[in-house]
This record gives sequence, C-alpha cells and structure tokens, in this order.
Amino acid sequence: MSYYTRGSVKLSPKSGNEIIPRGDALTPHGASGTFRHRDEELLKKFEQLADQWERETQNMSSTVHKSMHGAYQDIIAMGPRVIPLILDRLRDKGGHWYWALAHLAKTDPVPPNARGNVQKMREAWLKWGSDRRF
Repeated sequence: MSYYTRGSVKLSPKSGNEIIPRGDALTPHGASGTFRHRDEELLKKFEQLADQWERETQNMSSTVHKSMHGAYQDIIAMGPRVIPLILDRLRDKGGHWYWALAHLAKTDPVPPNARGNVQKMREAWLKWGSDRRF
C-alpha cells in the first residue's frame, strides 16, 4: 500500500482520512513513486479555498464574519485531514485559522491568558502541531 505525505499528513489511499505525522513536503511513499490524483486534488482544493477566503475577508475586522465565510466553512467540512495543511498555512502566511483548528482537532491548546493575542495563539497552535509531528 502506498502512502502520500503533504506537510505532515500521511494519507492512506484506502481511507483518505488517516492522519499520520510524517515529513516536510508532498512526497510519495511506496513502490509506484506517483501521487494519487485524490491527494493532489485535496491540496489543490484546500489552497483554492484558503486563497479565496483570505482574498474575500482581508478587509473584515470581525473574526466571526471571517469564520462564517463559505470558503472557511468548506475547509472545515474537508475534515481533520486538512489540519496539517492549515498548520502549514498558519506557519507560512498567518491568518485566523484558530476556529477551524479547534473544531477539527477537538482541542484548543491556547492558554486562557493568551486568548485574543494572535501571536501567542499562533505559537500555541504551531507548538501543538510540532508536538504531534505535524
């Protein structure tokens, strides 16, 4: 069975939802050395939605309105397999990904005294991901 890694998610061709922390890049694991179309589509869909969300909410000040945007909700609907993609995006570009991460991860590593401090929230989530090898 081949596995494919994007960031730190290892996708099983069978389930497509298995999260197994691994590597730093989109790399094939297995004998064939080719990527499954579905994995490329997941990354492409995520990046399109994330770009749309950032573009269409860049002038919004309300995190509630940003989080209720259709593209953001579509990303959440993609399920936990996008957690590593969100963490990569948060690390590289920032953004208010905290509601999506908390919903998908079923946890919130941000300490109460750091809530509202975007830099500390970002650091807490990136540490959480790093601790889990995402």
